[in-house]
Amino acid sequence: MRRFVLLVLVLGLVSASCGGDEASEESTTSLPSLPAASTTTTSVVVSDTSTTAPATTTTTTLPPLQGVETVLVADGFDNAVWAGTDPGTGELLVIERRGRILTIDGEVRFDIDPLVGSGSSEQGLLGLAFHPEDTDTFYVNYTATGSGDTVVSEFRRVNGVMDPGTERQLLEIRQPAANHNGGNLEFGPDGMLYIGMGDGGASNDRFGNGQDPFTRLGSMLRLDPTPSGDLPYSVPADNPLSPDVVDPLTYAIGLRNPWRFTFDGDVLYVADVG
Repeated sequence: MRRFVLLVLVLGLVSASCGGDEASEESTTSLPSLPAASTTTTSVVVSDTSTTAPATTTTTTLPPLQGVETVLVADGFDNAVWAGTDPGTGELLVIERRGRILTIDGEVRFDIDPLVGSGSSEQGLLGLAFHPEDTDTFYVNYTATGSGDTVVSEFRRVNGVMDPGTERQLLEIRQPAANHNGGNLEFGPDGMLYIGMGDGGASNDRFGNGQDPFTRLGSMLRLDPTPSGDLPYSVPADNPLSPDVVDPLTYAIGLRNPWRFTFDGDVLYVADVG
């Protein structure tokens, strides 16, 4: 849309009187005489045959703005970092960073506390996603105890119970620091699993991983969790970046910490922290 700016410049001489007991002395400077400018008068007759349509104004009355009210749904969780719906049961689930998944009523549905290192900064159990075609299969993103590395694993529901003993590890990615570890997982409308990976943290972007095309840090990753050959996953053939110039799983690079993201239709929105 074009912007039209009307600039009106008015130059004038304004005389202002100043109150006081004494009049100020004025100095006069004589300017040389200039020859009188010649004046030419031209008469122009314009025939206006245009017709201007009357302006039409439409007024739409909007409903009054509604206030926003916060409602406490549940509390008592230990460092809750995520909430969402289990598509298999319809329950609202909450992730605790220590390594547990509970219902909104506080009932434990999944506990991998022994596997999870959650004592430092932004690490712990950070993400959960259910397979769109099999809601008994789900994926979590957690920090491995001891190493501090990011692990993305598949688990299954057995006899209706989310079973910690069914782990199948898809990825383990080294983390150089305990912050900017990302953590979100979500299946896209294309059925692929998207993974948000932070740049590994440290102050002042010390490692610069978001600018390294061959690291999985500082990136959005995209994979098919179906095993392929010796790999526990498949690399989508339509990943947008060439595997000659980036890691094959890379969907987007140059990020600091894509902590949370979501899809609106086919559009991916990423909340990149920092």
